[in-house]
Amino acid sequence: MEKVPAFGKKRDMLRGQFLRSTPASAVRPEWQLPDAPVTKRQQAVVIGGGLAGTSTARSLAERGWQVTLLEQHEQLAKEASGNPQGILYAKLSPHHTPLSRFILQGYLYSINLMNQLQGSHSPYWHQTSVVQMPVTDKEFNRYKSLAEQFPENLLFMADSEQLATLTGFKLNRSGLVFPKAGWVKPAHFCQSLADHPAIQTETGHSVEALKKEGSEWVLLNKQQEEIIRSEVVVVAGGVHSHQFPELEHLPVKPIRGQLSQVAETTSSSRLSVCLCCEGYIAPACDHEHTLGATFDFNDDCLSVRKEDHQRNLDMLSSQMPEVYAALGKTSSNYVSDYRPEVTGGRTGFRCTTPDYLPLVGPVVNRSSFIKQFALLRKDAKALIDGKADYLEGLYVNTGHGSRGLITCPLSGEIIASMISGDSNVVEHSLLDALNPTRFLIRNLIKKNI
Repeated sequence: MEKVPAFGKKRDMLRGQFLRSTPASAVRPEWQLPDAPVTKRQQAVVIGGGLAGTSTARSLAERGWQVTLLEQHEQLAKEASGNPQGILYAKLSPHHTPLSRFILQGYLYSINLMNQLQGSHSPYWHQTSVVQMPVTDKEFNRYKSLAEQFPENLLFMADSEQLATLTGFKLNRSGLVFPKAGWVKPAHFCQSLADHPAIQTETGHSVEALKKEGSEWVLLNKQQEEIIRSEVVVVAGGVHSHQFPELEHLPVKPIRGQLSQVAETTSSSRLSVCLCCEGYIAPACDHEHTLGATFDFNDDCLSVRKEDHQRNLDMLSSQMPEVYAALGKTSSNYVSDYRPEVTGGRTGFRCTTPDYLPLVGPVVNRSSFIKQFALLRKDAKALIDGKADYLEGLYVNTGHGSRGLITCPLSGEIIASMISGDSNVVEHSLLDALNPTRFLIRNLIKKNI
């Protein structure tokens, strides 16, 4: 597997050996991206100080752009990107779907980037390995198929004896090992991305509206007062991204997730890798393990709930009973009564899309697009003359779900290459799969609009 570089002269090598590139001439008109914006100066504004926003800001800064990073909270990464521990989790498919191909490239890119940035900051990246353990026979066969298709330095199947040596626990089953993976402190990672002389971070600024004046976008607060203006704006606000009328057609949805923190014990301190089934647990950080997480649609509760802690514990107990037992604390006079000690938790909202691929690219003018490509309602293969009408200088980077650590950095690089007019860092077919316009096209074909 070719290493995927992060930043610097080798950006254009960002293609793995499993990927096929689509020539630009073969791209259908409705998928063709606009030219890079013509600006008076290389200055951009990025809305959102989480993984998507800080990644985009860093990639632009590395290309010589002056970037203003606007965050509504008083600190970066206060929402979905603010978990105490995040696992670099690459859930791949043996069929090399667009999602799987993008995850693979993002996984390699993120590892390279973290290794590059780590040296100048306190440790936030811990390359411990990640083990994905199958729950069903079908999942075991899928993992086995993956191990047959990829090189061992990327992933490999380990039997129970190998896992006992690797993890410190006798798990009595096989697992899929990602030897270069590990866990991250996401907020620290965001801060390291924003730590660049060309990035000016402004916290406590909630952008409530966008207004186009000439070649510039004017960003307004709740009182409709101007915060800043710029010819180039990237919206990277997670679930808040479609609050703007220009982006309200984007089908993003929040999914509530609660993680739990449990006290490290002498036994659990042996855990040296991240373990994943339907849930996950990470090695201890500051004497606490992070485990989780719940997955709830149509639930907007921000509170940390006891019943959700129990759901996380039950998931760990049923899928990794050996590790659950190691977390036990005596809670009564009976030696047999052991329970993990929950020390804290956190609730966040994953921002997802219907196809689980993020929205990465320029923002189209919805009304003119629907008129221009209305023929798709009658003929899904119809070729329409002319490029789509994009809102010049406006881009979006959102919808990363629970995969932000592996998709946000590469997505930031993709956005920055579009804005700067650089060569593409991923193949055209992946740009199509990430294009925010894809849902308008699908809805036209299905006659939903």
